[in-house]
Formats: sequence, structure tokens, C-alpha cells
Amino acid sequence: EKGRTISILPQTTVAPAAGKKTFFTVRSDAGTGIFGGWAPPVGTKVYVRRPDDRQALLSCENMPVEGDILVIPVEETASLPYIVDIENRPGGRIIAWYSQGPQIIARVIRPIYGTGRFEGTLFQRGSRIRANHTGVIDISTSPRGEIGGFQIMPLLHGASSEMASAWQLTQWMIIASTSHNILVGTTPLFSDGLIPGTQLQDKLWDIWSTYERRPLILCRLDGGPWQFFPSVSGRQDKALYNMTHIRIYYPATKEPLQK
Repeated sequence: EKGRTISILPQTTVAPAAGKKTFFTVRSDAGTGIFGGWAPPVGTKVYVRRPDDRQALLSCENMPVEGDILVIPVEETASLPYIVDIENRPGGRIIAWYSQGPQIIARVIRPIYGTGRFEGTLFQRGSRIRANHTGVIDISTSPRGEIGGFQIMPLLHGASSEMASAWQLTQWMIIASTSHNILVGTTPLFSDGLIPGTQLQDKLWDIWSTYERRPLILCRLDGGPWQFFPSVSGRQDKALYNMTHIRIYYPATKEPLQK
């Protein structure tokens, strides 16, 4: 059975993917507020609060109506890694670095070589997460105001009919689990952790949370030192042909070395 969704969209956005009467808009700029530093990660529970203060999980049987309030408690998952490293080659290791040590969590099936016109990157600067859902990590390589980036997806999503072109084009990385488990909708890559992060006027509760709750993405070219992604806009099929490694720094809010 196919999943069902409703969408919350900012007033300033590109053409919404949501169908008619399946979304509502809020007064917010795209890429900021609840679409930036205050964004809930994938898998966050959503509740409907009635005018009499009764509250229950959102479901097909418990949909919001006018006068209700959606409650989305944004929490941090304690078991997340602080870094994920990706070797950009067929069979490349995807290594999650936890406080207790590294763990290989997946392998690269098809590496990244180029960038594409993923519209949401218009609202995010380069070397940052543009979006994350149960089947995609979308990374921007272009300045805010321009369009350009690439996507990382699990094998199950890559095997779907809608993503058949990903096996011929260079803008998608396809990865697979090292076990019999599927990666779709699982932590740490496709649930619980990644968000677009703070930018522009976003301010959280202190300097550490404002600065750290924005995932940073770095790369290595030809095996060299870690650096920001080259600034690349639009579809350029070979723009990242010499990228050998990708590093994802996970968001945090605590002061370094704080217990």
C-alpha cells in the first residue's frame, strides 16, 4: 500500500510537489525557520491538538481540521554518528563515526560524477543538505539563489520505475546496505538525523546550537585534503568526476566537550 502525506510549504517556494488540497502554507521563507534551523528530522512524530487540548498522533483516522494545531516535537537522537564518510567509487565504504568507534553501514553501488537541476537547491547554499527524506539525501553544490546539486539514494528507491534514469545519469549516487536490511527510512542516513540547518537570519537558543545545527558537507578531489564542494550550478555531467570522498558532519546543539 502506498503511503499518504500532507505537506507544509513556505510561502516562497518553487512549484510544490504536493497535490491540490494536500498541503497548506505558512508565513516563512524557504530554507529558514521550520524549513531550516528549526526543521524536524525525518521520522519525527506529528500530533493533532484539538481546541479542547486533546492531543493524538496524526493518522488517516485523525486528520487536522480548521481550528486544530499540529504539534511537532523536535528532538535529537542520542545514537547518531558525528561524521559519515563516503568513498566515491563502486564498492566504496560508507563509514559512520560514533563515539564508540567507526562502523561500515553501507557500500556505494553507483558513484557520483555530476550535478543536476534539483530545484530546492535554489534556497540552500553549497556544501549543505538541501533536503532529506526516507529515500534521498539531497546536497547543494550551488550558491543560494542558483540551482545545482546531487542526490544519494538507497538501492530500493533506485530500483523503482520512477528512478530508472538514475542508472544512466551522473547526478545520483546509489548505495546499498552491507546486510540484508534495507536502507530506506532507516537511521542514520534516511531517518532521525539530517536537516537543512540554520542559515540567513535563523537563530536558535544559543551560539552553539545556531552554529552546529547545520550539517556541513565536504569533499576530497583526487584524494587531496578535505574542502568545500566546488561551486557548480545547473546540469554538468562531469563536474565532480574527480571527487574521491564525501564527508557529512551531523547536526548538533551542545557546546563541544559538554557532558
